[in-house]
Amino acid sequence: MTDQNEKQNQDPVETSSNAPEYGRLLAETREAKGLGVEQVASQLRLSPKQILGMETGDPKAFASVVYTRAHLRSYARLLGMDEGKIISLFNNSLNLEDRDQSAFIKKTTSGLRPYQEETTKNGKGKGIGWLIFLIVLGIVAYAGWRYSNESFNFNSVKESLGFMNDSKEKVEKEVQEERQAVAEELTAKQAAEEKKEDKKEPENKPAEKTEVKPDQPNNAPAETSAAPVPVASQRAVNQLGTTPEEKALEEKVMADHARQLEEQKKLAEEKNKNQVQEVVKPRTLAVVQNQDGWSTVLPGYVKGTPVQINLKSTDGDCWFGIYVDGKLVDNTTLKQGGEKQFSHPLPFRITVGNKFRATVLLNGNPVNIAESGKSGTVSFQVFPEK
Repeated sequence: MTDQNEKQNQDPVETSSNAPEYGRLLAETREAKGLGVEQVASQLRLSPKQILGMETGDPKAFASVVYTRAHLRSYARLLGMDEGKIISLFNNSLNLEDRDQSAFIKKTTSGLRPYQEETTKNGKGKGIGWLIFLIVLGIVAYAGWRYSNESFNFNSVKESLGFMNDSKEKVEKEVQEERQAVAEELTAKQAAEEKKEDKKEPENKPAEKTEVKPDQPNNAPAETSAAPVPVASQRAVNQLGTTPEEKALEEKVMADHARQLEEQKKLAEEKNKNQVQEVVKPRTLAVVQNQDGWSTVLPGYVKGTPVQINLKSTDGDCWFGIYVDGKLVDNTTLKQGGEKQFSHPLPFRITVGNKFRATVLLNGNPVNIAESGKSGTVSFQVFPEK
């Protein structure tokens, strides 16, 4: 397989003596890096025939000069060459008609219909659209003015429509009934407590102030002058609230509950810390082959988790490509000792050229790419554990 790739890479340069200078530079740089035509085509997502067309200056490789120039720029960037130099050499090899931008625009747009014809046909539709827009804008402006006007009372409008009268009266009636029921219940409890205190307390207890009922006139005689109202009121408060002993007991229970929650929180944090340490512990990831190709699994991670990808070149030039959902999102060529980092969510695919001189780390976990076949190039999928 390697001999066939080398033969395909060498034949076009040897047989095409009319190859332009930029094509010869691309071919020589590619061969110096040890890359085959198919490898470059895979990285640029083109066909091998189009790669050879750029190297030999074949004008039929792409549909137009614009496409050729764009792919030449990507090809030079992949090989680490000077893009400006390659594009300059390509422009110099073109005809004068293709170099002139005004002539090129006139040539490519000569088949289009005049703009005046299109605007004349669409003028009526645009006028109707503007009319509708102005009507809507006027309605919105009027509504905003009415809402911001001080004399405009939104509540009066709602009341005139009958939205609030019934509900407001009903709520007020229910609140009044609830207050009356609570007052009657509290009065009954106070009367019961007063009777109990009359039986238990001594007769020589000093007289206390009487409680005047709201519906009793100021000059009316006090009927309950000897009733111990403050004591009964205090007991009613104790029934509705809590005594100091109950408060102390409640504070103790709450303190014990808070201490238990704190202990549970510490145990949960310690457990999570141990789990994180187990996940972060580096391990060598094996690359295995199945019916869909080569792949590896990153343990302890789920789909969508960002992964730190470290790419290194140990003792030679290597090239790398990263694919997400089948699209090339990152690619780089590293010289000896070079290193680069990327970050992408799981899952994704990594392609490595000259793999025996390359190293791949996923969140600090080394990937054993050397065992993925005998070829110098490997492409493997990285999947989450779950």
